[in-house]
Amino acid sequence: MNKYIIILIFSFILNSCIKSPIDNLPISSSKAELGDILVLEEGLQGFDNSALTLIKSMSGEIVADYFKSSNSDQFLGDTANDIIQKGDTALIVMSGSSIIRLIRISDGKFIKNIELPFESMPRKIAKVSDSLFCVSLLFKSTVAIININNNQIISEIQVGPQPEGITFFNNYIYTANSAYGDLNYKHKDAETISVIDFTSNKEIKKILCGPNCNEVLINPKHNKLYGIFYNLPSKENEKGGIIEYDLTNLEEIRRWDIRAHSVRLSTTMDSLIFISQMSKGSSMSEQSGISCIDLLSGNQEMIIKNPNKNDMWYNIDISPYDSSIWLCNAKNHINNGEILVFNNKNNNLPILKFNVLQNPNKIIFVE
Repeated sequence: MNKYIIILIFSFILNSCIKSPIDNLPISSSKAELGDILVLEEGLQGFDNSALTLIKSMSGEIVADYFKSSNSDQFLGDTANDIIQKGDTALIVMSGSSIIRLIRISDGKFIKNIELPFESMPRKIAKVSDSLFCVSLLFKSTVAIININNNQIISEIQVGPQPEGITFFNNYIYTANSAYGDLNYKHKDAETISVIDFTSNKEIKKILCGPNCNEVLINPKHNKLYGIFYNLPSKENEKGGIIEYDLTNLEEIRRWDIRAHSVRLSTTMDSLIFISQMSKGSSMSEQSGISCIDLLSGNQEMIIKNPNKNDMWYNIDISPYDSSIWLCNAKNHINNGEILVFNNKNNNLPILKFNVLQNPNKIIFVE
């Protein structure tokens, strides 16, 4: 494995130029393999133009619209919001289509769709077991537990208003109740995180977080839960923040007042790495980029600056192979986006760039 990682990093360095998408590359020579990268592209809501791009780690080649090229020009669906890997299967949450689409990662082939309640707006997905997954349903304010083997929703649990981020750990499901920002912020259970006991399939507690609570993250190494709230879009001058909870008693330990989204754990689980950026069109001049919080000291710093305030940095993921930061740059949300790769060494210049399709919003590293 160490030899493979060295080869992988060396290949990245050799291929550090921008690659052009290969729209008609024969799929037989472009199958996804260990260490390759899949980029989920959200597209535009209602336009049925979500896509999946494959980046070959050893050559730097790009297979644009990997799913479409593998399935006789079939479209992926409307508004792909999340993706999760289970062996050679990718589960993709299609918010506009209200389905979970399963594809085979190795060749991009369609496997099946799992139908969700009509216009339920599924947002995020988390793995419970090899057969069970939980999905937040924004418009129903519920969490659905799905058996992907028989395509059945085995339970649907009422939570707080408009759940989005979701995670599972030690028999509990945690979901961030966003209230959809300004839309439902006066709801009595806005600003909360719901805690579901998976054994009883019941919500057992709501934890106070903050306005527009959008993400939840578990740190198993330190036995902590993190709730990330964005604050309301109408209150441009209020930052939002990150709150740390003790998983033993769900009490707040500390918080950071900072603009944060797409919060990820470092590979050592001793830091939080995230995008810190003003919303698109903001008149404020606050510096934006990628920031880091050292969980041992509590100190925070910006490690990578965004040189172009008009570029919308949409999401990040951390490579399990070399801890590099893979950034989804949606640019203006209209034109095609790009993937920028940083080496996580306080270097503002990306070591790699890849042109991808519209609104890249999630990355998985093929395992």
